[in-house]
Amino acid sequence: METLGMEVVTRDANRTEVRMPVDGARQVIGILHGGATAAIIETAASVAARAAAPDDAVPVGAELTVSHLRSVSQGWVKATATPLHRGRRTVVYQVTVTDDDERTIAVGTLRSLFT
Repeated sequence: METLGMEVVTRDANRTEVRMPVDGARQVIGILHGGATAAIIETAASVAARAAAPDDAVPVGAELTVSHLRSVSQGWVKATATPLHRGRRTVVYQVTVTDDDERTIAVGTLRSLFT
């Protein structure tokens, strides 16, 4: 999180928001790197999963999907994670990444196991 300048805005099992500057995470042609987008998706979902975890468990990511929909080259992006499934042993979070104009630039899911 520190490397990419991520900041947790809202931390809750039902809705978690994480933001990140595009500056410092661009690929060679000047747009946000897909790996950075994947990182913010996984981070937002992991923070939410941690909030949803039973007291004696730690969530561990098991499956990540990312669909890149639009490029962004400046400003900040925000990832919002909401639960699709919250079970006793697993959680699945859907994450939407938006730019400063609230346009969706990517969507993804993270499935985590409680260990």
